[in-house]
Amino acid sequence: MIQDLRYALRGMRRSPLFAASVAATIGLGLGVLCSAFTILNAYMFASIDLPNAQALYKLSWDTRSARNRDFRLADFDAVRQSDSSVFDLSAGLGAAVMQDGVQLPGLLVTGNYFQVLGARPLLGRTLLPSDAIAPGSNAVAVLSEWAWRSRFGADPTILGKRIPLGRQSFEVVGVIRHGMVLPGQQSLGFWAPLTMARAFEVADPSTDANASLSVIGRLRDGVTASQARAWFDVWLRQRFPPGSGRSS
Repeated sequence: MIQDLRYALRGMRRSPLFAASVAATIGLGLGVLCSAFTILNAYMFASIDLPNAQALYKLSWDTRSARNRDFRLADFDAVRQSDSSVFDLSAGLGAAVMQDGVQLPGLLVTGNYFQVLGARPLLGRTLLPSDAIAPGSNAVAVLSEWAWRSRFGADPTILGKRIPLGRQSFEVVGVIRHGMVLPGQQSLGFWAPLTMARAFEVADPSTDANASLSVIGRLRDGVTASQARAWFDVWLRQRFPPGSGRSS
């Protein structure tokens, strides 16, 4: 136990960051269970190389029937379009493909995802909001440095090439530097626009109202974590009033 505590303290000093990965988890009056989750994320994951990582939060909430509930697309659109000046928000949905008989995990994200994280590319560019305007509109992808090196031989001419992902081919527009990902995402191989979900074996948020999205927010300048939690609590109560079904 003493060894575990020492390990935890070393990790927390190294990575106070993703108290961030925990989130403004609001319990809707049912009790917030985020303290243990915060500690877990603080020492279980390696440090990440994102600017001001302490300002990154994963938003979710608890209900009577489930913990850490994620967003539907309609919920995400509603919270992003609210009159809040608290967070810059992005969303993602896990996906995986088979390449040469080996699984390659990936993430389908909103076009502003890398801007919210502050991630910089090693090659080319990141995804942009213009890449995710409409469903099926832009088959582009960003590779992780790990996938670029291990799956594509660190090909210096990878930009502009088309690679098979899911049911169609995607143009590679960039490679993300190692370490510029969220905790637990070091094994990801690619990112593609959320609007391209129909190309993968996942629930398409544009047509499936129950598709689940993980939402990441970056606190805007001058906003504290306590202010953000208070705002999110109010938004949740307005979005899911008692008896609405979604929050029960």
